Formats: sequence, C-alpha cells, structure tokens
Amino acid sequence: MKKILILIFIILLLISIFKFFNFTSLFFASQKFEEYYKVIRVIDGDTFELENGEKVRLLGINAPEKGQKCYFEAKKRLEELVLNKIVKLEGNKKDRYGRLLRYVWINSTLVNLQLIKEGLAISYFFEEDNYTKIFEDAEKYARINNIGCLWQKSEANCKECIGIKIFRWDAPGNDCENPNGEYVIFSNFCDIDCNLTNWKVLDKSNLQFTFPNFILNAKSDVTLYSGCRNEKNNFY
Repeated sequence: MKKILILIFIILLLISIFKFFNFTSLFFASQKFEEYYKVIRVIDGDTFELENGEKVRLLGINAPEKGQKCYFEAKKRLEELVLNKIVKLEGNKKDRYGRLLRYVWINSTLVNLQLIKEGLAISYFFEEDNYTKIFEDAEKYARINNIGCLWQKSEANCKECIGIKIFRWDAPGNDCENPNGEYVIFSNFCDIDCNLTNWKVLDKSNLQFTFPNFILNAKSDVTLYSGCRNEKNNFY
C-alpha cells in the first residue's frame, strides 16, 4: 500500500511539473518582446540609432539606399517620425551586422507600415509573420495609386531617372564613311515611364536635338545618332 501511495505521489508530481513548464513556455511564447528607447540619430530611411548606442533596422521593409531615388525623402520622413522621441520596439532578433530587427511604434502608429503607406519603402521579409500580408497589401495600394516618392509619376521625377548609359563621341575610322558611328544611349533607370517629348539635347557645338512625341518606358533605352534616319527607339 505504501509503495502504491508513493507511486501515485510521484505521478502527480510529474504531472504538476509538466503543466508548470508547459504553461510557462506558452506564456513567454505569447508575449511580445517590447522595449522603450529614445532615438538619437537617423542613419537612413530604415535604420536609426538608440540612446544606448545600439542600431535598429526596421523589420519588414526596405527603404532606398544612399544614391538611390527617394533616399533623402525616406530618411527625412523617418526623422520626422522618430528622431528625439521615445519609441516602442517590438521583436527580439538581430541581423548579421548586430543591428536590432524591430517593429517600431510611436503611440498607435507602426512606423514600418507608415513608410510603406506613404510610398517611401517597400515590403521586405526574410520569413513571413503576422505583419507580412498587411505590409504587402499596403505596398500594393501605394503602388497602384502612385502614392509617394517611389510610385508617383511626374516629369520632375524623370529628371532623376534619365541618364547617359553609353557615349561614343568618336566614330571608328573616317567620320565621313561612318556617319552613324557616333551616338549616345540614354537610359531610364527608374520603374516609371517618362515622357521625353520636347526634351532637348545640346552638344558643345550648340547643335541641338529635340525629342518628338516620345515616351521612354521604365528600364528602357533610347539611342541618339549623329546621322540621318528614323527608327523606333532610335533617333538621328
């Protein structure tokens, strides 16, 4: 009888221990890792520095890098949202550079999502979580409705999009025998179509070429020759 009671006691003890650890693990798994810090410096459109010296990379988004279109706009907007403010950080992961990967809150505003909504960042996930679809839907809406610097269509933006890809200023051999050996290729480096109608190209000799009614599509090229002829996406 005594052995049976001891056995029952051990079984009950094991059940209690199991329930305790199971409850504890569920409790911590359900908790959001949240911290509060002051932001002292904004590095770019998706990264900033905390008062303790640690750097935070906004999770789930990607903003333009330095030298890319909309870099300054994204950085400025992030400064407006978080600089010198106390933010709530949600998450517990780091990237390979040691930066904290976090969802960042200012009161009820999720900063990561706000940048996407304003057309200043895109959705970017290594692995899906509860925010993935929300971010992707927000990006889709901003893109379709041409919201913000990344998605708006305007000639002002096109000035930043059009550049020289190739410039061959000296034709091989005799210029008189190779009149079309000199040319310049212009490229549209952006994701928007650009209306080049009436845009002018002027060389050092003040020779001028004016584009006719012409749209240079996104990620496309147009070639301007020094000779005479006319073809689609080629001008002479």
